[in-house]
Amino acid sequence: MLDITALLRPRFLLAVALSLVLGTTAYGFAAANTIPTSGAGDGSATISGYTISSVTYALDSTDPSLLDSVSFNITPTGSNPQPVTVKIQLVTDGTWYTATAGSGTTWSVDLASANVTAASVNNLRVVAAQ
Repeated sequence: MLDITALLRPRFLLAVALSLVLGTTAYGFAAANTIPTSGAGDGSATISGYTISSVTYALDSTDPSLLDSVSFNITPTGSNPQPVTVKIQLVTDGTWYTATAGSGTTWSVDLASANVTAASVNNLRVVAAQ
């Protein structure tokens, strides 16, 4: 049977009060955390941070079985900032290539020395972050 007098002892009441104060304080600190707007994302479905468009593959002029470059536009959606770092992958589980910012929202990857064959390309995976 529950002894009510044990629940009313000062030591027990002090422990309950201390737990409530600590719990409320921790909740207040967690609620005050703010996370800056970010457009980072990765995946094969729609990523809400950026829109990738105007993808262009340029073939090597000497050997058209090789890719010379890939260019594309990255447009931030909503209030997301412009990306600072952009990497692409052209073959599933393959090499990651660093993209270089051009004018406006245009990014490109120089593949002249990478020897990437057009036949080996099976996806375009773009990862962008601030």
